Amino acid sequence: MINTIDLKNGKIKYWIGEMPSINITNSLSNKENIQVQCDRSGTNTKAALEVFLHRNASYYGLLGMEYFPSSDSDNLKIIFNYTIENEAEYKDTILEYDEKAFMGLTEEYLSYTKKNIKTYLSENDKIQGGILNFTVAANSEVGSSPKLFGALSEMLVELIAKANSKENNDNLDNVIKDIFYSSSLFVK
Repeated sequence: MINTIDLKNGKIKYWIGEMPSINITNSLSNKENIQVQCDRSGTNTKAALEVFLHRNASYYGLLGMEYFPSSDSDNLKIIFNYTIENEAEYKDTILEYDEKAFMGLTEEYLSYTKKNIKTYLSENDKIQGGILNFTVAANSEVGSSPKLFGALSEMLVELIAKANSKENNDNLDNVIKDIFYSSSLFVK
C-alpha cells in the first residue's frame, strides 16, 4: 500500500508491504547487533516513510526498512545501507519547489541514525530479535539533517510494531499521523 497524507505544514508518503523504487549502485553496509527484550511475535514487514515539512529551511527525508523477525533469538541484527556521497537523483519525490533529492543515506546521516535507533530499541520494547535492514533512503541538499533521519528510524520501528500488533489498523493514515505527531522531532 502506498499513500500520501497532506499535513498543515507538509506531506508524508508511506509504503507498507512494498518499497520505493530506489536503486543505489555503490552502496556500502554497516552491521550492528543489539539485544532486545520483546515478547510480541512479528512477521516479515516492509515499510518506508518520506517526509517533507515546511519550516525555516524545508525538512526532507525518506527512509525504508525491512524487518525479518526470529522467534528463537533476542539478538537483533541491524543493517544500515549507505552511500559515501550524493550521486543519483531521486525523481519520484514529494519535495516541492525545485529542490533535488538524492538516493541513499549518506555517511553524514548514518552515524546519528545508527546511534539513535540503537538507543531507541534498547529503551523501548517494540520488536523481537531478527534482522532490521535499512534498505532505502533519500535526502535533499538543503533540508535533510541527522536528527530528521534519527526520527524517521524511530517512526519506522513504531510503524512496524503497529503493523505487527493485534490492534485494528484499518485507517493507516491516522496511524501514520499519530506516529508522526508523537515522534521525537515533530510536534503538533
